[in-house]
Amino acid sequence: MAVNTILLDFSVDPNCVKNDNQLSVISTNVENVLRDYLTNMKLQNNMMLDDSLFKMYTGDLGVICTVRVFNNGLVTINIEYYKGDKQEPILDYEKAKVLKHNIVERIDGARHSHTLVPIRRGQIDKYFPTSDERLLEYDIDKIVFEEKTPYQKVLIVHSKTLGNILLLDDLQNISEADLIYTETLMARGKEDYFRSRSDIYRNINGPRKRGLQR
Repeated sequence: MAVNTILLDFSVDPNCVKNDNQLSVISTNVENVLRDYLTNMKLQNNMMLDDSLFKMYTGDLGVICTVRVFNNGLVTINIEYYKGDKQEPILDYEKAKVLKHNIVERIDGARHSHTLVPIRRGQIDKYFPTSDERLLEYDIDKIVFEEKTPYQKVLIVHSKTLGNILLLDDLQNISEADLIYTETLMARGKEDYFRSRSDIYRNINGPRKRGLQR
């Protein structure tokens, strides 16, 4: 069970969005295509903002859809709904790609289009950031351990492909799938620590090459 969010974006020629009437034409064309995918779609809000035209719709099964047409040529569509475990998706990735294609055909001056796979949010987190603020998705199916200490948040989750994963302050540290590599790198089981450091060097860089004898 999770809230599914489908994100689509388009770019059109800025000359096609110079006035309110042009913004309205594009949003109406988008709406007409969306009605083929979202049943019983109803307009709930229509606002002209300083930089864009914003519309919000509702549909069957708790769907909320927003369409925003910016005056610089960017068009964004956000579709959100709650999906139960046994419920068929209202809009999966393949259907979203077809929707994107159909909208491009209806928008004059369309230059670029893009859609993301559905983002799924629920009681179990599946998305975690990297240190440089990129987003990673894991096939996590349960939480093994979670505790907020005075020093950091400790979380262990289970992944179907990676086994248990340790996360500290929501940053990935190590998983069971890394165990063989880690034990090899750290020369597990050896008590000669000086030699172990040499082994680590060789594991990383390979054997040293001797210089030419003069």
